[in-house]
Amino acid sequence: MKKIKILLIIFIAIVGAVLIYKYTYRQENANNDNLKVSAEYPLLDNNNIYVYRTADEIANIINNGTGVIFFCIKESEWCQYYVRYLNNVSSANGINQISYLNIKQDRRYNTSGYRKITEALKEYLPTDDEGNKKIFTPNVVFVKNGKVIGFDNETSNIFEDINPSEYWTDEKIDEFKMRITSYILEYKEEA
Repeated sequence: MKKIKILLIIFIAIVGAVLIYKYTYRQENANNDNLKVSAEYPLLDNNNIYVYRTADEIANIINNGTGVIFFCIKESEWCQYYVRYLNNVSSANGINQISYLNIKQDRRYNTSGYRKITEALKEYLPTDDEGNKKIFTPNVVFVKNGKVIGFDNETSNIFEDINPSEYWTDEKIDEFKMRITSYILEYKEEA
């Protein structure tokens, strides 16, 4: 009987330890979107500030909230470069989170969340060949209290014969940093 009690106590202790470890590990890694984003964007390191959001969450931020929002498609070579430069300048200026949406599926299927976003951003968005407002990527939007205060889609409509590694010269990177920094300063300014 004594051996059974000891075995039972050991068993309960092991199960308890496993449950505590799993619960703690899950909590620590629940917000590690930065690791997932860096897996999608190899030019970006694990120490990034991106957090995944759904199209509906993004629409809510644009209409009612405050945040920095980044739309991109991981397969885009232009996004691969832009994501790194945006992260670097944002981090350097005290931004600790950028809401990220890989817009590919929402745009392809014209989801209700995508329609809400395009409606909220209609004055900033170009139109596609069919006359519909469309989010081209890469694209970053700065929103403060439900008002767009910054919008940048610099490389989303480059159709000339140039690749991102050629486009992003030191001069272009410096211009980008200055433009994004100006949006960040307005974003961080007290109301």
